[in-house]
Amino acid sequence: MYRVNKAFQKLVYIDRPHDPNTVDTMQRIINYFKSNAMFLLIMTALLGYLAYQRLPLYLNDRRLIDQPAIDFELGSDHSAERLSNLQGRKVLLVFWATWCAVCEREIPALKESYAELKDADFELLAITNEDSVRVAPYIERHAMDYPIVYDADGRISYAYGVQALPTMVWIDAEGVVEDISHGMEFALTRKLRYWVTGSIFSDS
Repeated sequence: MYRVNKAFQKLVYIDRPHDPNTVDTMQRIINYFKSNAMFLLIMTALLGYLAYQRLPLYLNDRRLIDQPAIDFELGSDHSAERLSNLQGRKVLLVFWATWCAVCEREIPALKESYAELKDADFELLAITNEDSVRVAPYIERHAMDYPIVYDADGRISYAYGVQALPTMVWIDAEGVVEDISHGMEFALTRKLRYWVTGSIFSDS
């Protein structure tokens, strides 16, 4: 502590360095810096850990963004048959699951957006790797009226590198991945409306 005090005296001019009040003040200042240094160290470690956790997501997103969307079959419930057949329309892929609480909270916004924008060159595809027997009651309970794509073998999720739910892949009208987002999307209805129509305001 003596060395620390001497070093601090060199940085701050002190008339009476050995006065008890001065020593007490210096000790308080040193303790303050020590306490904050520990806090900063903890925060740095936490931010580093979070960055490390998200690094695979970031690298995967960079791999896909500005590239043609990976094509796949939409299943017998969709007349377009393949994703590539939807070129000319903006497409939002939503990877979700029945056990995902955040996915469930976003259903009302997705339903509202789909009802509003489905006739405005927009398509929404909700992709799950759960089987239809498990998903059907959930769809009925939440009145999910937008297209559901069943990815039972996980090929679509694997192709898009999905590591967290929900994951949204934003595909432009040329069939190119424009953006990828993860987790809760705030103001999703307005964001989708602006993405498709160029305005945050509804015509209705």
